[in-house]
Amino acid sequence: MSPLTLTLFWSWVKVNGPKVDVITSRGDKWLGGKDFDRWILNYLFPENKQTNSLLKAAEKLKCKLSDNNLSDTKVIKQEVITEKDKDIKSLALTKIQLNELLHQKGLFKSLNKLWEQTLAQGRSNGYELEDLTGVVIVGGGSRIPIIQKWILQKVGPEKLLTPPP
Repeated sequence: MSPLTLTLFWSWVKVNGPKVDVITSRGDKWLGGKDFDRWILNYLFPENKQTNSLLKAAEKLKCKLSDNNLSDTKVIKQEVITEKDKDIKSLALTKIQLNELLHQKGLFKSLNKLWEQTLAQGRSNGYELEDLTGVVIVGGGSRIPIIQKWILQKVGPEKLLTPPP
């Protein structure tokens, strides 16, 4: 297991001045940003071995596609020189294609499952969704617009405390 994939977690905390109590925390230690990079590579180059240079290029492409001001249909490219044969490969994707890929790979099923588990545990501790006063999103995945949109649909914009990156 790579520690770089430990990024998909929900935590519900209660803050009273300097005291922070964790109500519940749920996560998927097998799903995170590096998985998104692998999905992008498998989508674009299903026959290629996933080398470090290709994975880094996929990550850069993902970051470029996370720009909230970017058109959904604009093709974004990231070039990379392959390690083995020094060929230039061009990774190209639109925000729409990335969103479809994340749906196809079941990201939102996983998010919904974790969300429901977190709410259930919160309820068992006497809390309801309405008791949330704010939501802070962190990590690279929180910068992907479709994930931001998903969170906003769950909690509403008035509770989102993290300013855009």
